[in-house]
Amino acid sequence: MKLKTVILEDSLVAKISLENFCKNYPFIEFIDSYETAAEAIEYLKENKVDLIFLDVELKDGLGWKILDLLDSDTTVVLTTSHEKYFDEAKKSINIKHFMLKPIYLDKFLMIMSQLEKGGKNWSAN
Repeated sequence: MKLKTVILEDSLVAKISLENFCKNYPFIEFIDSYETAAEAIEYLKENKVDLIFLDVELKDGLGWKILDLLDSDTTVVLTTSHEKYFDEAKKSINIKHFMLKPIYLDKFLMIMSQLEKGGKNWSAN
């Protein structure tokens, strides 16, 4: 079974990297990527996804708002350039991993491996 996946990222480099990784990962069904929370919220109101790569700081500044819309079984991988969000991320039941930018393939693969095993890894730097 493939994980229906969306990316919420406004950094072009990070977005392109994540899109390429997701499109080439055998257990991911890449749906789309969004640069603002408003765009993603529109989609998520009508559609269920299994996995979200979520940047905290977006153009419209609403990255955390996405968490309020999710079912408890939706997995979130937080992507950010700032470690200051680490403690807040640990409080969310949906956020399973924390990935500091820049995003590299080895980090992505490590997190996907952890997700497949059902574990958390809060040190994905």
